[in-house]
Amino acid sequence: MTWIFEHGKLIAQVSPVARYKDADYVTFMDGKAGRNCVGFRRMGRPQRGGYDSLTGGILCAPSGTTISDVDISVFIDRGRLQPPMR
Repeated sequence: MTWIFEHGKLIAQVSPVARYKDADYVTFMDGKAGRNCVGFRRMGRPQRGGYDSLTGGILCAPSGTTISDVDISVFIDRGRLQPPMR
């Protein structure tokens, strides 16, 4: 969440929403650090007007590099809910 508050106002070049398996994602440029990024969200099962879970993440490449379609698919595939810590 900190990243969104620090960088959110400076994002640019946001792509149209794309779909990969059960997730939606967009690519964008972090205008503050000049990095290419991808953000995704995956909704859980519908439940009483909402969803039982929501998974999301942001991945930014080092400055001067890009994020490939393979990078995006691996990032989304690895984004899973973790059991709560007790």
